[in-house]
Amino acid sequence: MLLHSAGRTHKDWRLVSLRYFNPCGAHETGLLGDDPLGYPNNLFPFIQELILGKFEKLVVFGNDYPNPDGTCIRDYIHIYDLARAHVMAMENLPKQ
Repeated sequence: MLLHSAGRTHKDWRLVSLRYFNPCGAHETGLLGDDPLGYPNNLFPFIQELILGKFEKLVVFGNDYPNPDGTCIRDYIHIYDLARAHVMAMENLPKQ
């Protein structure tokens, strides 16, 4: 609603809104990646640390969701795809 109002007020603005959840992954070179400071707030750093042997097992919390195993269904988007989506959104903004 805020962007809609801003677009109506400022006719020369070109606006886009992207909504996504749970970006994860790293650049294919390995130079850029997920390395959170402190306690991670998403699942993928824990999976990475499990693979590296820092944990013996991974515990996923939540067992009261209406799914076969009771856990939450989550959708993830790779950070590379997310970056491409941002570029495509900017390239396809309506012309003034």
